[in-house]
Amino acid sequence: MRKNDEPIPDFHEVKVKLKPLLGVKPAVYVPVIYFIITSLVLFFVLFYPGIKNNGSYIEFTSVPGKAAVKVDGKFLGSTPFTEFIKSGERNIEISKPYYDNYIEKVNVPGRVFATLFFPVKTSVQAVIKLTDMEKLLQWKFNDFSHNPFIPEILTDTVSVLYSIPSPSVNQLGMLKDFLKESMFFIQTEDGLKYLLNSYGKFFSMGGIFTAPSLQKTAASLAELDKKYPFLFLWFTSALKDREANKVTGTEWFRSRLKRYIGMVDNFKQPFGLPKIKIIELQGLPFAAVPGASFLMGNTVDKKRLGSIIDLLSPVPVKVDPFYIMTREVSRGDYRKFLAENPFWRKSNISKLIKKGLVSEDYLKNFPDKNNVDDNLPVTYVSFYAASAYSDWLTGKISGYNPAYRFRLPSEKEWEWAARGGLDAVSYPNGSGKGNYVFFGSKRKGPKPVKASLPNRFGIYDMSGNVWEWCDNWYSPVSYFLNPGGPLNGAAKVVRGGSWANPQELVPLYQRGSQPPEWSTGYLGFRIVMVKK
Repeated sequence: MRKNDEPIPDFHEVKVKLKPLLGVKPAVYVPVIYFIITSLVLFFVLFYPGIKNNGSYIEFTSVPGKAAVKVDGKFLGSTPFTEFIKSGERNIEISKPYYDNYIEKVNVPGRVFATLFFPVKTSVQAVIKLTDMEKLLQWKFNDFSHNPFIPEILTDTVSVLYSIPSPSVNQLGMLKDFLKESMFFIQTEDGLKYLLNSYGKFFSMGGIFTAPSLQKTAASLAELDKKYPFLFLWFTSALKDREANKVTGTEWFRSRLKRYIGMVDNFKQPFGLPKIKIIELQGLPFAAVPGASFLMGNTVDKKRLGSIIDLLSPVPVKVDPFYIMTREVSRGDYRKFLAENPFWRKSNISKLIKKGLVSEDYLKNFPDKNNVDDNLPVTYVSFYAASAYSDWLTGKISGYNPAYRFRLPSEKEWEWAARGGLDAVSYPNGSGKGNYVFFGSKRKGPKPVKASLPNRFGIYDMSGNVWEWCDNWYSPVSYFLNPGGPLNGAAKVVRGGSWANPQELVPLYQRGSQPPEWSTGYLGFRIVMVKK
């Protein structure tokens, strides 16, 4: 037989024989080892988890929900959630802004045996009482205006009804007004869905959506449809194309669109422009602007009205007579304000930033002393700084002209002044000509004030040079609800375009927005004088 043909051993016949260990026979120590291993496994499975983490899983809930939970001063999360808490006496605090704090000492139980399979569970349920509904709604509205793409804020706010056993008429009115104001920030189909759901929760008092609450919701929407003539445009603008097409094909939409187009086509614009009248107050020139009713928005491209839902679609507005600065506030003008108001000087910028009144670029490049650039429009000023300048000037004339005050122009005042009494135009002089300061290959900044030709009211630079602050809070859909805009918001309206914009992108009806504390080199302001 060859070496490679040797037979394979039969290992079934192999036997292992344990040797004595320290003189102890295998028959004795092997069962002992098995016992120790089994005991250790049982210990680590059944007892060790309970010894190491002795306590309970506590389910934290609250009415209303999304309240902050602290245990022994440490934040753990927002209700509802479940967390493991070690055994012993614990201080539990459940809180939510503008609600009473829920504070309780809880003796958290624990168990040692089999907690891995059967953990100790318990719960803490808190009903927290609302203390200041008005401030709560202000806070929630501010949150939603800054975060309109988180529409859950709406339904979370309406859940306040869960914590009020018998809400007063005043409380219900405030909550309903909150929902109405929130409409200004609805821009998506998802937002529209949450808003309608919130109305349903409101009329069902936070409970189940029933037939009576559905009827009340429908009646409320009909009331809004009557109050806001262009609600159909607002509603459709929030929908995606496919869903919008379903709405635009309905009789409800077609009848309102036909009525709207007829109103625009037949609107009688003001005529008979007055003579230019300029007065001077505190060394500043003001032009008299007559009161009028006019179409605000894009009146140049009316043919689009039947086919495109444009956020700049024209709407009728009315303005009372007012005076407006014929030019933008200059560096020299603002320097006089700073001389008498040290709080607003650049040297105080850290405090101004801390109060949220300016951004870090406030008065950037502003010269310390008078120089040849003092005729440039003042830039790098926030809305709050511009408003403070207006208030300062009001104090200057209060002694001899107490019936009037200065402020930033409303958006409709700004546009009427920019139009100079003209209709269906893109620029203050009716065309692209007018020496406006817009983007050019060599343009590095604005020109001195009064760089353009005046319009028919005698006002300069309403297009180009620098954007200008307006008094209104910004809403992209305000034309469809109220051209005056919401009562509060995240950004203020800016108008006019700047030297850095291509001219064709900023006709006089174009809108922009900036956070009120923002300070930038593309943005300045002018003021109006109105009756108190």
